[in-house]
Amino acid sequence: MNTSFLSWGRRLAGACLVLMLGACASAPQVSLPLRFAWFEGRQIGYVSTDASDAEAARAMGINHAPRLAATVPADNTPPGFRHALERVYHFTDGAQINVFPSVPSPVGPGSTDRAYSPLWRVVEVAWLPGFTRRALTSEEAVLDAVERGELSLRMTRVVVNCAVVSDDNGGLLPGARLIR
Repeated sequence: MNTSFLSWGRRLAGACLVLMLGACASAPQVSLPLRFAWFEGRQIGYVSTDASDAEAARAMGINHAPRLAATVPADNTPPGFRHALERVYHFTDGAQINVFPSVPSPVGPGSTDRAYSPLWRVVEVAWLPGFTRRALTSEEAVLDAVERGELSLRMTRVVVNCAVVSDDNGGLLPGARLIR
């Protein structure tokens, strides 16, 4: 086979690759604030896009999506019933970041965590008078503090859409990039 033909073919393939990569790089992008939460003692990053409650949406600067409230199951749901909502523990005094009970593992399309959902039902957490505030970095720590009578929990009907996009091991959702 003619080596100049092969050389020409490689150059053409290289030029096509450069054009394709250039097209990807010039695709429109958006930037969203990265928020942080605790999961099993590790900080993870997430982005918030929607909330079922107008006041919550305004406070977070995200879309008001009232239909998300339709994902809240009936109060007579049997124990152990699995649905699309997870809980997010939100400290009402702002003393610490939220606590998530599940995250994708690993972040991205290879996740094997069947419990993870980006739809979160807000559980308001409040320290009771007389107890020392400290960082609670897992769902287990939150529930233990409730059991000891240090915290109160209030289940709300507020649903937020918050996708986990990064973990503390440097894992990022494909296509995402961390900008500091």
